Amino acid sequence: MKSILTAWKEQVLLRQEQSPTSGEKLQKQEQVQQELEEFLPRDEATLLSLYRMGARFTLNEEPHSKVVPKLFIIILVAQLIISQVPTLLGFPFNDQTMLFYGLNLPFLVILFLTLYLAKERKSLIGYLSFLGILALLMNLQFSMTGTEDAQTKLLSLIHLPLLLVVSLAIPTQRGTLQERMSRHIRLTGEVLLLTFLLACAVFVVMMLTFVLFEAVGVNVEDRLAPFVITGILTLLPLSARYLLQYKENQMAALTRLLATIFLPVITVVMISFLTALVVGRLPITEDRNLLLVIDVLLALVLMMILYATDLLENEHTTAFHRVVLITGALAAIGIDTFALIAIGGRFLQYGLSPNRLAVLAENLLLLANLGFLVVTLLRRKSFIRIQGIFMGVYALWFLIVVLLFGPLFGYI
Repeated sequence: MKSILTAWKEQVLLRQEQSPTSGEKLQKQEQVQQELEEFLPRDEATLLSLYRMGARFTLNEEPHSKVVPKLFIIILVAQLIISQVPTLLGFPFNDQTMLFYGLNLPFLVILFLTLYLAKERKSLIGYLSFLGILALLMNLQFSMTGTEDAQTKLLSLIHLPLLLVVSLAIPTQRGTLQERMSRHIRLTGEVLLLTFLLACAVFVVMMLTFVLFEAVGVNVEDRLAPFVITGILTLLPLSARYLLQYKENQMAALTRLLATIFLPVITVVMISFLTALVVGRLPITEDRNLLLVIDVLLALVLMMILYATDLLENEHTTAFHRVVLITGALAAIGIDTFALIAIGGRFLQYGLSPNRLAVLAENLLLLANLGFLVVTLLRRKSFIRIQGIFMGVYALWFLIVVLLFGPLFGYI
């Protein structure tokens, strides 16, 4: 602030020889500033007094360095090398090793994201210890014989990435739990959207490569596909985070545009599906796969709504934006209610199982979360505090499913 005021005064003094009123401008500016300081902080009073005296300001963005940070390159290369170590040791990615890779690749991705984003050394050490213990316990469980097709293993593979994503707020953000979760929700939404775009680009390039080599009689699919899955795709979240950090304006604008487009489209899809459930009386109770798809849809919708709600609270968006959010949340509540009725019917018909218990608990959590979210939107209150509590509950439940479902259900 002092530099701005000094620069303005220097310009006035340079013109003083040509204009005898320049000295009066300095005195007038100081007088106006003193008057404004009775109502405003000193910095704001200085800026407003300069503006009243004719000064005009422009925002000049510092150009981003074209040199990629060394830390990002080192972490990126290290993750790529480590991801290929099992293959180099004669343990390539295939149908037999898919379980091993599905368990450990999420740890690898979160590990290097943590190393890149960690804010404090103390929290970094504590979180890395948590990751190490969790990875050890999970691998011990998965190494037990006779459990390759267990329901609990599949549930663990589904819930482990969710647990890691939620817990990543601890080492990568500062402040209270609510503040950490608020920033983490926005960051996670942007990273997921950008990662999706990068994955689409990788898929297109991979397909073109396969077609080109097959045209000349060379089959590269068997070698290239495992490398892309275990090496390239696992680098995308870190790459997306780097792009958001160093190309903030361009990438953030892109992710917000995607959210603005996707949310109304998903809302229309949910309303259409809910109408079909009500009018057509679809027998979703008998279709376990449909219930799973509904849960995935609801989880994605909740993430999208939370990201959009965070934008609504921190940026001045239109009333239409709020209406779409409320409508989408209400449609998701309607679908979730039907899913809970269907799950209750399966409980009565088939009894208790790991899948049914996990799905029931998660649908109840989603219903409560969406309900509180609608209430806060209708009352125009901040959702940050209540959402921080829900994120903690989600993390606890994911941890229970990952660590305790196996022993509790005896790997049935």
